[in-house]
Amino acid sequence: MAQTRLSDVARLAGVSTGSVSNFLNRPDRVNAETARRVGDAIERLGYVPNTTARQLRRGQSEAIGFVITDISNPFFTTLATGAAQAAREAGYALLLATSADDESGQTQYLDVFENRNLDGVLVTPARTTPNLDKLRANGTKVVLVDRESDDYCSVSVDDVAGGLAATKHLIDVGKRRLMFVGGERRIQQMRDRVRGARAAVLAAGDGVTLVEEHRETLSIDVGRTIGAEILALPPGERPDGVVAANDLVALGMMQVLSGAMSIPGEIAIVGYDDIDFAAASLIPLTTVRQPTRELGYRGARMLIAEITETGEHEHVHQVFQPELVVRASTLNAR
Repeated sequence: MAQTRLSDVARLAGVSTGSVSNFLNRPDRVNAETARRVGDAIERLGYVPNTTARQLRRGQSEAIGFVITDISNPFFTTLATGAAQAAREAGYALLLATSADDESGQTQYLDVFENRNLDGVLVTPARTTPNLDKLRANGTKVVLVDRESDDYCSVSVDDVAGGLAATKHLIDVGKRRLMFVGGERRIQQMRDRVRGARAAVLAAGDGVTLVEEHRETLSIDVGRTIGAEILALPPGERPDGVVAANDLVALGMMQVLSGAMSIPGEIAIVGYDDIDFAAASLIPLTTVRQPTRELGYRGARMLIAEITETGEHEHVHQVFQPELVVRASTLNAR
């Protein structure tokens, strides 16, 4: 039995061979009607693209990599889900690696991706942005996700606005002794979020104070530890409002504090990210929502566009706005 060819698909679909090629390689260039006809023809004929030949012809692997920071944090798994969807829609495979928030692990996986000659790599930097010159020299395209950059395309969130909104909300519900719990100061998101928090306190004037706690990692265990430290303080010195730089820390704090202090009466808590567990907590968590899936999706689309473009490249930077989602951990705090 003769092997089905691309021209056979084109003939059955009533389109050009170029349209079939675009359907397989550049789906964003094919309108919905043409895509439907080509897809039906491929299914009827049982056509299987010769992927190896296409890769050799194009000099591409048809795969992209994604180095995320911490796969145990639902924020990053949702980020990867969005990127995987965009890759699948464009006919690319997504290879996922986690640096475990470690710069050496980040470098190791970037070296692996470079050696595999991937077409492009998405990177959510661990603590600092890695040296990506080797990848660029090798012709590998790079997009930074959840981090701004002048040197590469990037997608990020306005974290100054997020920190400001979270802190202003606590002040608006009557809280005056505030605490910000963040990660390492050298991480750009942490610097931006605490900058927003400081701006809200400054705008509030006298009578509002802010204490900052910065830890190497941000996890539920860290939240539990800080909760225990708050309970060890004399009642008059405890914060009455907390902005946590991610939801995991906020949830860990609430586990410890809810048995000894009323939430939100004695202490109101705001998280950051709006992971699924935030709304499902015993005390639903007020949080700053990031468009997490959209961040991953847009980052991957941006990367694939850079891989496939033929003209001179100009870096694109997209910054999303966060959204404050008010729930029981601050609601009716007065």
